Amino acid sequence: MVQLRKISPAVFNTLASLIGGAIAGALISTAFFAFAVRYRHLGSGNVAYIQRTSPTPVSEPLVGGGQSNTPLSNKPFFSRIGEPALSIARPFSFSPLVRRVIPAVVNISVAADDSALDDADDETETSEETPDTNSAHSVPAKNISDDESGMGSGFIIDSSGIIVTNAHVVGDGSHVMVALTDGKVLSGKFLGSDPLTDIAVLKVESDSPLPFVKWGNSSLVDIGDWVIAAGNPFGFGSSVTVGIISAIGRDLGLGALDNYMQIDAPINPGNSGGPAFNIRGEVVAVNAAIASPSEGSVGIGFGVPSELVRPIVNQILKTGHVDHGWIGVTIDDSVFPLRVIKVDYNGPAWAAGLRPGDQLLQLDGSAVQSARALFRSIGVSEPGSIFAFTIRRKGEQKILPVRLGGASAEDIATESGVNSSGSGGGDGSTTSTFF
Repeated sequence: MVQLRKISPAVFNTLASLIGGAIAGALISTAFFAFAVRYRHLGSGNVAYIQRTSPTPVSEPLVGGGQSNTPLSNKPFFSRIGEPALSIARPFSFSPLVRRVIPAVVNISVAADDSALDDADDETETSEETPDTNSAHSVPAKNISDDESGMGSGFIIDSSGIIVTNAHVVGDGSHVMVALTDGKVLSGKFLGSDPLTDIAVLKVESDSPLPFVKWGNSSLVDIGDWVIAAGNPFGFGSSVTVGIISAIGRDLGLGALDNYMQIDAPINPGNSGGPAFNIRGEVVAVNAAIASPSEGSVGIGFGVPSELVRPIVNQILKTGHVDHGWIGVTIDDSVFPLRVIKVDYNGPAWAAGLRPGDQLLQLDGSAVQSARALFRSIGVSEPGSIFAFTIRRKGEQKILPVRLGGASAEDIATESGVNSSGSGGGDGSTTSTFF
């Protein structure tokens, strides 16, 4: 006969506490792992979390009309909490974004006149006989249109058929054909161009509204942000490459208003005029040039930022041409703060009260860092715009509102010390005449 031993109250309480603790621990662990599936930790320091959403496309619909009916990917992405919407962390796939924007990317072909081809041959022979030994870079930047086939890229910004591309792609705008992603080929009407920013605008006529993309704000991008380049490299239409923004504010010496965004997404001949998208599928740059020891990409590409392109496009749509801001001063760029050494009599600056000897401190509340930066700020603005110049004259600070006059790209290239070769004198210490 088995005799049961009586358990003392103390032992019973101890066992009950252990069992209860084990059950509570299991419940807490289950809750913790369930929470961990929903959230993922991002780095150290201040604790920040990103919420997992399932399933969600990389971007909201951005193309007006002509949307793809392809089912969306079920691959989720993580969006950073407490950070600008522009910065979206590590998408697992770019395909949802690409499907939305690629219908608005077009291929552009230009048939040159025989005389133009003869001139191009003559220039080629001349350049072979007298190579340029004074290049500022061992691997100079160059435009990326395909000169042999006359091909480039562009993108539609309005359902009525407004297309943005590079000026060097279309030249004088004669015999331009535009191929859409659906196979249609339309004749492109040249609306205007601006050689200083290398931007041109075309228009095509279509029986139905065309897909289009939206502008992004290039001033919000940062080095390291994702960028997606699309275009027609070597004639391979609807090609897409991905990389990051490598640098901003590059001066390549290609024009007076150089302010390029550098990207490492591969771009090649034929990509000229194509868009560079941010992670939302907004256009933040127009691909324009590469630096390469060969004819192909080595991961150093350049685009014209959207903040420069948009006002130029708007002017072309309004008037068919571009007048750049002009104030009529000569600036000594060898001293800081910058000093005015000459003011054109009866020019906009003179009428506003600027005089030789004035030191330029701020433009619209922002510090003036260089003559070139000031040049760009004024040059991309429309005539009639008003800028507040903060100056110092004989120890006293003043704010002078200056209403910009207008000047053509040709006048600026002729009169400015910051000319098409890129600088006033090459050593950064000369005076710069501008506007």
